[in-house]
Amino acid sequence: MPGPADDRARRRLTATLFTGNTLSSTSFILAITVATLAAANLTGNPNLAGVPSAASTLGAALGASVLAAISTRFGRRRPFIVWFLVAVLGAVMAVASLEARSFVLLVFGAFVIGFGRSVDQVARFAAADMRPAERRGSAIALIVWAATVGSVVGPLLLEPSAAAARSVGLESLAGAYGFAAIGFLTAAVLLAVFLRPDPLSLSVADAPGDDGAVATSAPIRDLVRRPTVQLALSAMLTSQLVMVLVMTMTPLHIEVAGGTLGIIGWVMMAHTLGMFALSPITGRLVDRIGPRRMIIVGVSVLAFACGFAATAADAETPILLVSLFLLGLGWNFGFVAGSAELQVGLGIGERVRLQGVADAITWISGGVGALSSGFILGAFSYPVLAVIGLVLTGIPIRFLLRTRPSRSTALVG
Repeated sequence: MPGPADDRARRRLTATLFTGNTLSSTSFILAITVATLAAANLTGNPNLAGVPSAASTLGAALGASVLAAISTRFGRRRPFIVWFLVAVLGAVMAVASLEARSFVLLVFGAFVIGFGRSVDQVARFAAADMRPAERRGSAIALIVWAATVGSVVGPLLLEPSAAAARSVGLESLAGAYGFAAIGFLTAAVLLAVFLRPDPLSLSVADAPGDDGAVATSAPIRDLVRRPTVQLALSAMLTSQLVMVLVMTMTPLHIEVAGGTLGIIGWVMMAHTLGMFALSPITGRLVDRIGPRRMIIVGVSVLAFACGFAATAADAETPILLVSLFLLGLGWNFGFVAGSAELQVGLGIGERVRLQGVADAITWISGGVGALSSGFILGAFSYPVLAVIGLVLTGIPIRFLLRTRPSRSTALVG
């Protein structure tokens, strides 16, 4: 049985993961907000504006998969530190790409940033693994909530970072990437100092027969056949795909309509607040009413957000503020609930291995959304893009119909 010392260590490690994610999310939000603008600036082709965001999400998919694969051997701490340092390198490459006017280097830098910042997502599982089943929804939500600071501070740093870049003779958009590099580096130092002992050493075993050994695991192909796992994956995939599809082109839509960088910052701040600010409430709801019901709520909110965004043909700021906030909130419900559903009935080894697969699928879907968004916007319009997002929210319906609320999922907590 875990003693008071173990509980204190778990709280301290969770606080460290929370703070690291706060720094990393601020950095990433800065980088992703200017990605479409930087791509359009370098290429002059709006069809390619979503490519850096797609590269970043694909990098995150690969990064999460590798993190999960090596966790059983190296634990969480050392890979997390290395990954944040990789993100620093990606941000520096992005700065260099703007100075060299190289779109290829920008895309590669975005990929490297995404690879490194995949720690943000895996950290939620690291926190959840240290809690019993009835408290994992709250643990996941707490780490997701860390990005609330980034959702506020990140967009507000757009103009100061641009001014700082101009003051040293760099391109305005390079400032966001420069600030991001500093944030990722600070997060790496924080984890190096305070993330001790390794979070995986304090994981809680709760599946029948689970002895806590991370090497113990059923084959992935058997795990993904479970209805609860399929529902979890569909919820996470859909939330990420729809959110990224609509969000990625919103800054460009505003700019084309004559909006300023300040307006873009406010809209993106509303969006990221929706994604993260209410996470503690989401976690409690997941623990109380079950992840399946919260997935239904999340899909419904996403659908409404896309429908409302489709009415902003001229990038009306009030409409985009509300619809992008709700887009983020729907993502939060689906992402947190799906992450919690993924943990149901699994041993520690199964959880660790499946976490990488889940994040890879999630981030690949986001990459598809980001990559296709520019082409859809170029060929049609922003309202059409939003309507496509609305249609895609129906993906989890099939898996919802295949599952039924049970005591383990609907009465957790």
